[in-house]
Amino acid sequence: MTGLGLVALALSATASAQSPTFTPAQRAEGERDVAKAGKMLADKVRDTDGAKFRNVFIQKTTGKDGTEYVQLCGEINARNGYGGMSGFHKFMLIGDQVLIGGAGQIVNADDICGNGRGIVDTRDYTPELRKAFDANAGG
Repeated sequence: MTGLGLVALALSATASAQSPTFTPAQRAEGERDVAKAGKMLADKVRDTDGAKFRNVFIQKTTGKDGTEYVQLCGEINARNGYGGMSGFHKFMLIGDQVLIGGAGQIVNADDICGNGRGIVDTRDYTPELRKAFDANAGG
C-alpha cells in the first residue's frame, strides 16, 4: 500500500469514530447551552451594554474513550477594566462554566474551538446567544 493509501485509511478510521452529524439529542443539548452561556456571560462581563458576539457555534468532538462531547464556542468583545473594548476573544461553555480565552489565560479556547478535529454545526447561533444574554442582562 502506498503512503497516500495509508493516510487515507488512517483518516477514514478516524472519521468513522465520530458520527458525521449531530443526533437530535446532541443538537438540543447545544441549543440549551446557548441559553446557558447567555446567562453566564451576562453575569461575567463588566458592561453588558457594550458586549458584542460573533461566530457562535456548536461542535462535537470525540474523547479518547470514544465518548462524544458537545461544546458551545464563540467570540466575545467586551469592555475591560479600563473602559476600552478588549477585542474579540474566544469563549466556550464547559459543563457549568463559561471560559473566556485571551492573553495569559489557562484555557486555550482557540485550541478546543477551531482546531479542525470536531464536527461543527454550520448554523450561526449568535442571534440566539444575544437574545439570551440581553434577557439576563436586563437589556
